[in-house]
Amino acid sequence: MEETTNYAMAESSEGSLLKSLTFAVAMSFHSILEGFALGVQNTTARIVTLFVSLILHKGVEAFSVGLQISKGNSNKTNGMGADLDLQLKAVVATILIYALMTPLGSGLGTLLKVIF
Repeated sequence: MEETTNYAMAESSEGSLLKSLTFAVAMSFHSILEGFALGVQNTTARIVTLFVSLILHKGVEAFSVGLQISKGNSNKTNGMGADLDLQLKAVVATILIYALMTPLGSGLGTLLKVIF
């Protein structure tokens, strides 16, 4: 009985981790598009207006992504520190990638605006 329970918990935590990573990837793509919109603006007033809007929006969005990632990585390590270390690295990498997507999109938008 205990073995079945452990299997169900492991399967549930893997599904939760997959859901949280899928959510982070979707939000990263969304962030690229937001940055792209910022990068193609052609007046200072538009840039400032969109930038302030993005800061407010990204605050709520980042909280949501962080909450989802922490929820997906809240499983127990069964006393093995290596699992915890690997999870921490995965969480940090996911958050770092997510954080860099808006500046990347902005750079791409600016580059395309300059080229075309």
